[in-house]
Amino acid sequence: MGAGSLITGLAIYKPSQLHVLTSLLGGYEMARWFHFRLTLGYVGFFLVHIAQVIRAGWNSFRAMLIGYQVTSTNSSRKEASESSGSVEVESEDIRRWTRRSFLVA
Repeated sequence: MGAGSLITGLAIYKPSQLHVLTSLLGGYEMARWFHFRLTLGYVGFFLVHIAQVIRAGWNSFRAMLIGYQVTSTNSSRKEASESSGSVEVESEDIRRWTRRSFLVA
């Protein structure tokens, strides 16, 4: 679709300089129709993906934007590890900070 938009856009933008390209597309009017249909394809692509984001939910959308899943902390597990004196580092925490560092950089 991108290549088609570029080619039809050039044929529409400079039809006299790129007359060979314009004639290969069937003339100026046909190039305009191809370009318009490609634009409708982009709009359809966008709407389908917005519907998929809505269907997946807000948490998934937020995770796509910020790079990690926001989860609530389990306070009872935290209290248990603090009382025993052990330090637990969960793989989820490591993964979250790694993604955050990448996004900040």
